[in-house]
Amino acid sequence: MGSTIGSKTPVASLGATDNFALDVSGADRRITGAVLKQSVIDALEALAAGSSTTGSDSIFMLQGGVMKPLDIDVVTQYVLDTIWGKTAETAPDSADKLSLLDGSTEKTVTLALLAEYVRATTEAAILDISDLSTGTPADADFMLITQGAVGKKTTVLDIINKVYSGLAAWIAAQPAASTINDADTFTLSQGGTQKNVPWSVMSANLGDVTGPASTTEDNVPQWDSATRKLKDGLTVQATLRADGVAVDTALATEKGVRTAVDASLLTDSEKLNLSYGVF
Repeated sequence: MGSTIGSKTPVASLGATDNFALDVSGADRRITGAVLKQSVIDALEALAAGSSTTGSDSIFMLQGGVMKPLDIDVVTQYVLDTIWGKTAETAPDSADKLSLLDGSTEKTVTLALLAEYVRATTEAAILDISDLSTGTPADADFMLITQGAVGKKTTVLDIINKVYSGLAAWIAAQPAASTINDADTFTLSQGGTQKNVPWSVMSANLGDVTGPASTTEDNVPQWDSATRKLKDGLTVQATLRADGVAVDTALATEKGVRTAVDASLLTDSEKLNLSYGVF
């Protein structure tokens, strides 16, 4: 029988309707090419699936129509070479995607989401300064600021000057106070510690002497023993009043005193002429 089969003309391919002789438990049977093909496929699919892969594993490949085994490392390197061999992106945008393994699930992530994740993570790391050593700031030290939406640097001295100028402008914009009450407070630096002090404490340390509520120009303030404050005071006179009309609430100027002294040295005749403007 072998010689009979060997003498047959070989076929180049197997057809679905081609028949093969088959012995099934001693009974003569035949099988078509389609059934034989499906039987082989079913047998391959019934093989136990591999649970892990190592470098010594191999897979089968069809190379130019010929079935060959192929080491898994060769396949891995081919995949990597294919990935790295792609054209480089020169203008990535937020919609571009990257491969991502989320736990055990393969996913993609856009550059927009990746950029936000990096930004938030970096921001959290920058803001968490609890593990940094404590330093004493100097005027030339730098600080991070955001100007609009652009990150920039500035110095400690610039911040201090900005605070002072802003405080000065804010104070100047406030309405003026016409009176001071005991409960009103002022800022105070006491031994390098910033505090506030009410006017009642400040006035007690300054004493009870305060200026008069109203003053007359060129008057000399006087002490008021009743209120323990300064009052408007004595007027200033350029000439001395005549005897009988002089008062104790006025002071003579230097010129007034000198004129009076000079007049006292004149004779009675000279005083008479002086009173008439003839001298």
